[in-house]
Amino acid sequence: MEQVPLEEGRPERTIQLGQEMTAVNRHSLVSLLREYRDVLAFRPEEMPSITPTVMEHRLNVDPLHRSVIQKKRHMGLEGAATANAEVQKLLEAGFVRECQYPE
Repeated sequence: MEQVPLEEGRPERTIQLGQEMTAVNRHSLVSLLREYRDVLAFRPEEMPSITPTVMEHRLNVDPLHRSVIQKKRHMGLEGAATANAEVQKLLEAGFVRECQYPE
């Protein structure tokens, strides 16, 4: 993967492109993305007007079936800290919310 900046002076607005792409396709794609960079979102906070009707994930739990509790998997301190930071960003942006499901 190759990091390609879409705007000068804004390193957070960077995309990743595969290096096996032909030069012509790469140039066309980068030109198109730079032209429409104002409609791209790089963080959840940049798209507050997206409604759940566009996309929403729900867990359909059938109350007639017994729940299966899986063994807890540990991520390690660094992985857990990264996951918690990403979840916090999504909570603050309003893209996810905590739900209570039956045990």
